[in-house]
Amino acid sequence: MENTIRWSVTVSREVDRSVRSTIPKPGARAGSNSRFVEHAARKELFGRALDAVRARNAQTSPEVIETAISAAIRAQPQRRGCAAH
Repeated sequence: MENTIRWSVTVSREVDRSVRSTIPKPGARAGSNSRFVEHAARKELFGRALDAVRARNAQTSPEVIETAISAAIRAQPQRRGCAAH
């Protein structure tokens, strides 16, 4: 991880045991807990962003969303090796 910030977190004993039993012990590298927390935080943030987009688009028809997606894809420059739009 680049540009890291040190956190001090407090979790329940149950969560501590679960995390420690999930992360492999033999040969575990320093920072395994940090990577686990980083992954969990990213997953949670992505889920919240997805929920916000779903809520924002709840009243929008699937056809309108598909049209907007298609237009955005067509607006992107064509890259070599990619299928034509």
